Amino acid sequence: MTSVYNAALFEGQNTVTMFRTWGKWISDAFATVGLIKTSDSGQVDWSSVAWPTTATTVAGYEIWRFNDSIQSAAPVFIKIEYGSGVNGGSYSGLWLTVGTGTDGAGTLTGVVSTRIVLSGDAINTTGLPSVISGGTNQICGLLWHTGCITVFAIERTHNSSGNDTSDGVQIWTFLGRGAAQAFQYISFSAAYTQYTHWNVSAPPAGTGVNGNNVALYPVRGWNPGETPASSQLFTYFTSDITAASKPSVTLWDGSSVVIFASSTSSISYGGSTGIAIRAD
Repeated sequence: MTSVYNAALFEGQNTVTMFRTWGKWISDAFATVGLIKTSDSGQVDWSSVAWPTTATTVAGYEIWRFNDSIQSAAPVFIKIEYGSGVNGGSYSGLWLTVGTGTDGAGTLTGVVSTRIVLSGDAINTTGLPSVISGGTNQICGLLWHTGCITVFAIERTHNSSGNDTSDGVQIWTFLGRGAAQAFQYISFSAAYTQYTHWNVSAPPAGTGVNGNNVALYPVRGWNPGETPASSQLFTYFTSDITAASKPSVTLWDGSSVVIFASSTSSISYGGSTGIAIRAD
């Protein structure tokens, strides 16, 4: 995986410069981690895009695709729309949709997920830490806002060894304001999407400390039934890991990865757990 870290990403957009800087950083990160921008017409131009001054307004879009060995047989396209948040024109807002094709003019085709809004709710003039990471076959991000976070993760299904399969695509989203979490699954064989929710294996309270070890807990979706665990998302007890830190951890298969931890104010389940994403 490749990770793009920003120690001070501005979440608000009360100037056109802030809006363009914020959106272009996200766009550049998608390219850096290994996704391919399509040639769809009408995609956003970060040198000239206007600043949306009213709430819930899209200023521009981009379409990205996976670039792994099974993309031709099991295509994944991601539409990301940039604009203003639901609470005002000065707040940042993103919309994510995933599909199996595109018409070349900005509309996803084939099997298409529900469009999900991920909106900030405050302006921060000093910037907050954020991370986008991924590879040719996956993408995830944790964007920090004042008092909450936005999280998204898009990846293929996996077999029991953790290897990608062409069965479908898993989409996790989390909006810390209101602790709204959602999960969607796109099946290639059954040609449907099912909107469901996360399943987190962490207890609702306590600690994951056991001697010299600190536990991370997997995140799955209900589809119905449990999906494979995400390779990019984890939960943890917020008392065990410092917020906004990037510790190295060892996964069940013995591999060493880096995670980026959220905070107590960004709970994902229960009252004492937070979200962490891969950041190596």
